Parts: sequence; C-alpha cells; structure tokens
Amino acid sequence: MICMRKYQHLLFLSAIQTPVKLLVKNNYLSVIFFLLLPFCSVSQSSSEFNRLTRKAQVMKFRVEYDSSLYYYQNLKDLISTTGDDRLEIMNRIDLADIYVLRREYENAKTELSLASAEIASIFPDDGYLLTELWQVKGSLLLAEEQLDSAKQYFFDAIRIKTSLFGQTDTSLHYAYNKLGNLYLLQSLYDSAVFCHQFALKLSLLKLDTVNFLSASSYQNLGIAAHRKGDYKLAELCYTKSLEFKEKLFDENDQALAKIYGNLGKFFFDLSNYEMALYYYDKSEKSLLTRYDRNDILFAHLYWNKGNVYTQQGDYFKATTYLSKAYSIFINHFGQNNQDVSKLSLDFGFAYEKKGDFYSAIEYYRKAAANKSDAGIIKIYRNLGNIYQKINEA
Repeated sequence: MICMRKYQHLLFLSAIQTPVKLLVKNNYLSVIFFLLLPFCSVSQSSSEFNRLTRKAQVMKFRVEYDSSLYYYQNLKDLISTTGDDRLEIMNRIDLADIYVLRREYENAKTELSLASAEIASIFPDDGYLLTELWQVKGSLLLAEEQLDSAKQYFFDAIRIKTSLFGQTDTSLHYAYNKLGNLYLLQSLYDSAVFCHQFALKLSLLKLDTVNFLSASSYQNLGIAAHRKGDYKLAELCYTKSLEFKEKLFDENDQALAKIYGNLGKFFFDLSNYEMALYYYDKSEKSLLTRYDRNDILFAHLYWNKGNVYTQQGDYFKATTYLSKAYSIFINHFGQNNQDVSKLSLDFGFAYEKKGDFYSAIEYYRKAAANKSDAGIIKIYRNLGNIYQKINEA
C-alpha cells in the first residue's frame, strides 16, 4: 500500500543537501565519501522502512494485531521524519485497519477522520488514496454491522479502482474479500462465493501464488461454499488453504487455528465426528500458543467440541465443554447476547439427551429470553417434548 519509490526519492533529496563547501575543502577520498554517504543513508532508511512494513504485515496475517500495531506505530515515527504527507496518510489508513481488527472502533474512527481531512486538503484528486480510505471505512461499518453503508463503500472503492487500474489490480482484493464476508452475514451465499472467488483470482496473480492473501481467500471461499452447501468446493478450498498456511506459518502457529476450526465444522456437518474432534484439538493447540483459555476464541471452540460430544452420545463431556463456553460468553457479554442464547439452546439439548430434564428446561428458558421468532418455535417445541416426557415418567 505504501509508495516506496517516492519515499526513497525524498530521502535522497534530503541527504544530498550536504554543504558543497565541505566537499571542496577535503581531499579526493573525502569527496568520494560524501558522495556515497547519501546513498548509504537512503539504503539504511529504506531498509528499516521495508523491515517495519514487512513485520507489520506478517503480524497482521498471523492475527497478532497488537504486534502489527506496534510496527505500524514505529513506521509512523519513521515516516514523520520524511515530511511525506502521502505516506503519513497511508499509514493512518493502515493503523485504522488494525484498530478495526482489534475492535478499537473509536481509535479507527479517529485515524480515518484525520486521513479523510488530509486527503481532501492535500490530495483531493488522488483516487488510489480515496479508495484505500473507503475500503477501511467499509470494514469499520461492517464490524459495527452497518451493512448497507459498508456495502456502498466497498462498491464505490471497487468501481473507482477498476476504472483507474483495471479489473486485475490486486489491490481490489481487500474490497472483494470484505464484501464476500458481508454477504455471508446476510446469508447471500451465491454472492459471497462470487466475491471470494474473485478475491482468490486476484491473490493468485501475485508472483508467488502461495501468499497470505491466497491462503486467506481459499479459506473464505471454503466458508462461503460450506454455508452454501457445496461441500466438494468447500473441502477443496479448506485443503488448499491449510496447505498454503502450513507453508507460510510454523507448526501450531495461532494463524492456523481458524482453518483447523473450519475443517472441524466441515467434518461435523458431514457427521464425521472423529475428524471434527481431530481438527478442533489442533485448533485448540494452536490457540494455546497465544491466547488464555478465558479468551472468547476458546468459548467458540468449546461450544463446537461440546456439540460434537452431544452427537457422539458422551453427554458428560458435552455438558462440561458447553459449561466452559457458557461461562466465557457470560463473562464477556452478559446474558443478553445472541450467541449466549444459541449456546443455551445447545446446552439445553445436551441436558435433554442426558436425561437431566430440569437442567434442560433451565437453559431452554434462558435461550427463550433473547431469541428470534424462528428460534422460539424450536425452543418451545423442545420444552413441550420435555414436559411430555416428565408427565409420562
């Protein structure tokens, strides 16, 4: 995203301002030294710039957002010494993107507001800067579930980028990927598959096809195909994503946790519970390299493992894992949360299958406290079945 050539040019111009008087007063070797000094300065500064940029990007793809933020903030300090307004704006947009991923939405809004004002003041006709800003604004709105507004920003970014750089410009990947995720939230699976297929196509245009973007795109396309019910495509994409990620990351790296979790859910839906547990266990092992067991990521993992054990008829393990998940969710979100309601429904079902009807009733009622009409029908049907069994006992 950063314009490296312009950055190096500015460093060079700054360096060659060494007073000419010094050159003429020294001997031939000193003249050579001062002539070479600017290039050494450029090389050292650009090397540090490249190092920080690479670190920030790698940490982002490894889902280590705190480390990524650290390197982007160091980049901000380095860029401030150049006086390059364009680089500073791009850095603000990168910072905002990380703040969104860290769920620090107010910080993201601050950076985006400053970047927007600076673009309007200094680079009002710079279509690339504007579309980079719109993409991250769309990502922020998506995170806040303002889906219509987010979609419009993604549409506008795609339209302008395509008109400026063509349909094969790889910087379009961000908007198509986010738009695909938006369609998944809306359960528009055909549109989600289309967007993630296009994003994957763009990622494979890079010189090395095994890259962070292609690994992520295969995973997201797998999720879209999985939700759509196209299990053949889903398995192909999940497998390719895992293959790429295992090449890009170390064994048990936390970045592998999500694809392991996706494969666990995939095999669960195919009723292959042993394979589901195998991948959930691998996901858990990866998460432990970075996160505490009270992190919300473990709540989702325990929930999934609990449901596997319910289907296997091991109700003691099922209720144990679901209880762990429930405690973490309550600590993070309280009772009034949709995920807590959905988990309560699964918890109630596990107790019902176990034969602990009164515990099942307790959790079904908790689920009913914050549930959509469609969910209410299922809950009350289950409650009716339990009361019938109690009356027959």
